[in-house]
Amino acid sequence: MNLLQRERTVFQALSGLGKLSFRRLAQATGLSKSSVARLYHRLTKRNQHPESALWETEAGQKWLRLLVLAAIFVFALEGGLGCERLSRFFHLLRLENHIGVSPTALRSLRTQMEEKILAYQQQHQLCHQEQTVEICAAADETFFEQVVLVMLDLASGYIFIEQFTDNRQYETWQQQVQQALAPMGLKVKYLVSDRAKALVKLALNDLGVPSIADLFHVLLELSRSIGWELNTLLGRLHKQLKRASEQSAPPELIEQLEASQQVLLDSLESYQKCRRDISLVLHPFAISDSQTQTTKEVKASLSSSAQTLEALRQTHQLRDRRNSLQKFKGQISALAAVIDLWWDWVNSCLNLAECSPSIREWACATASPSYLLATATSTDEKSRFEAGLSNSWPPSFLFRRPTSCYR
Repeated sequence: MNLLQRERTVFQALSGLGKLSFRRLAQATGLSKSSVARLYHRLTKRNQHPESALWETEAGQKWLRLLVLAAIFVFALEGGLGCERLSRFFHLLRLENHIGVSPTALRSLRTQMEEKILAYQQQHQLCHQEQTVEICAAADETFFEQVVLVMLDLASGYIFIEQFTDNRQYETWQQQVQQALAPMGLKVKYLVSDRAKALVKLALNDLGVPSIADLFHVLLELSRSIGWELNTLLGRLHKQLKRASEQSAPPELIEQLEASQQVLLDSLESYQKCRRDISLVLHPFAISDSQTQTTKEVKASLSSSAQTLEALRQTHQLRDRRNSLQKFKGQISALAAVIDLWWDWVNSCLNLAECSPSIREWACATASPSYLLATATSTDEKSRFEAGLSNSWPPSFLFRRPTSCYR
């Protein structure tokens, strides 16, 4: 037995038999009397706290090992925390008598973990270098002291690129993407962006994939321009109406202002409805009746919303200085393209599974909308989608499966 096993044997004997003489402990454990005495004094010296007995058990020692490795991985490797602060953390937990928590010991363990992780990565790449993994990527820039280029996988949230650079030009993006994706053997299915020229060119020329517009930036631009102007006009009209009432203006003027205010309120409600419709229509299933949608149908719905917004702009002579409405019209095709891409992925999965026609129909018409309902990320999204499903199916039908699905 090694030292740890002998210590555990003596501890178990003390726990089970109570306080005994060294001779009796030696007989119970099969160790020599002198060895038992040394081990007993080691245990007594380090077990100074009420919880210390837990760390002498096999389960407790395994948990300590897991705690140390997890702390180094999360705080040192991922968070960049120094080993001196980690050592202080373990001392505050009163573990210094049970595990090696000096900064030097932790640095050595951190180095070993880094080597193991890199070796695992190389082994994994060698095993899967012939396999192609498809990702749905999104790219954008953020700004601190320098420009930060960011690219991540939308499904997993894994960040492939997070690089400080001096610019965000096409050549810079091209270099960073090649360095990040080529060693991993990844294939991009489509690239979502804010339609910056460099990112559109990167998607179409270098990656050879569709460039999908980011819905967030579209709605943000509309809110900053059309929405802001409508709210500004409404606020200005509200002040005029309040001033007219305080100054006892003619009733005809007050009625005229109230009528204009109601028109603006109706226009603002129409604008907000357009924003909701733009967001909800970008879905493989129509929220109103849960029927499947194609890119062509989604483009028609988005064009209808654009026409409504254009009518509001002309009615109230909005300036739209950010040219948000024209940008939205130009991005309708790039927004709607993701719908057919999603259906291509669904059909590809069903073809690989060699599903029968009945199962294919069930998967597309019943299972998919039910799954999307179950995995809705926000309460509002889930309630709206559930309301749409209930318009066409009773609740008991949503998760019912045909018997042919069971094999």
